[in-house]
Amino acid sequence: MTTHVFVVNDMTFKYHLEYMFAGTCAASDVTFLEDSNYVNPRKKEDGITSKQELTAAGMIADISRIRSGDKILFYLTQSKKHEGMFFGVFKAIGTPFYDCNCNNYMSKELGVCLNFRIRICPADVYSLGVSEHDALDSLENISHPSQMCWSMIYRKLKGKRGCTMLTEYESKRLIGLIQKKNNQVTISANDFTYDEENYRIIKSNEHNLYTGSKPPIEILNRLLYKAGRNLAYEAHLQAYVTKNIDKNPLSSLMDIDNAAPLWIGNEVSCGVGMQSIDVMTMQKTKCAVKINIVELKCVEAYDSIIDWQLPRYINWVIEYLAPLYRGLTVEINPFILAKAFDNDERRNCYVSKCNAFNYGDKANCHTASIKLITFSTKKGLTFKSEF
Repeated sequence: MTTHVFVVNDMTFKYHLEYMFAGTCAASDVTFLEDSNYVNPRKKEDGITSKQELTAAGMIADISRIRSGDKILFYLTQSKKHEGMFFGVFKAIGTPFYDCNCNNYMSKELGVCLNFRIRICPADVYSLGVSEHDALDSLENISHPSQMCWSMIYRKLKGKRGCTMLTEYESKRLIGLIQKKNNQVTISANDFTYDEENYRIIKSNEHNLYTGSKPPIEILNRLLYKAGRNLAYEAHLQAYVTKNIDKNPLSSLMDIDNAAPLWIGNEVSCGVGMQSIDVMTMQKTKCAVKINIVELKCVEAYDSIIDWQLPRYINWVIEYLAPLYRGLTVEINPFILAKAFDNDERRNCYVSKCNAFNYGDKANCHTASIKLITFSTKKGLTFKSEF
């Protein structure tokens, strides 16, 4: 189970609450979701995918990691009247969907299209929000850097998209701060609105039904279209993986236990130098935490992924996540998911290098050898284990 933070402002927050949904905004041109053969008329595609489409595909990856039952928080951006604040707690219902074009449901009221959406319901809703300073800057009760809310800090530093996942520890700490701010008292209601004068969630006397269209988000056809024309599609691959990582064949290839709670993250920031893990999963048992690090490539895998990229990610996990799981063994499983090799000799050489990878055990962490999964787009999207 993952906690996700959606960015809102004074205008959009009110409608998110009144109509019980969360959303993130794509570029205005997302026609490719309705027509996978779409070509932007203002930019002939000649081996480069438009920046608009890459941004939209990244947002699809963000919202596609959400599963029914995941926790939803809102970050209300700073204005001239108030500082930034975190509010919660809500729960995701169903699966993410795409409300097409910029004249979609509620766009006039919201002042923005918010194409990619998820329905929500109240979990434990608190009236008052926690300030950005208290949540991100204050060092009260912080004894180790790993206890900082790095997911949101990195998002702020990089100006990233409007849907950010929190780690288990970050979620518990932030929700704990919200609970403390409200003296553990929740709002006893099913309908809510935002009080702009006092900057708080309040009970609403009106019940609004969400009646917008809710078609599922499908990225596969566009991915295959891009791959077939040698156009960039790594962002599309990430979106596909976040949506399907807990389904076969990916769940079997990555040894994911579908009966256990699953944390899913994408673009997991692990440094101010813009490094990020493409996809990461975490599952906890009584005695261990299994962390899968997945590096995606829409080309054949190459040496620097093994030589420095994955080791850097592993080191970040050991230094910033493992300290939060004292008393448990942290099992780190690095994966490379890349395009199938055209040459058997190159494939065999690379598999040998993956098998020979030995990061060594550190503290409570054990790192496995690298597992290579290749994919082909010749007959749909198919996956193969190379380990």
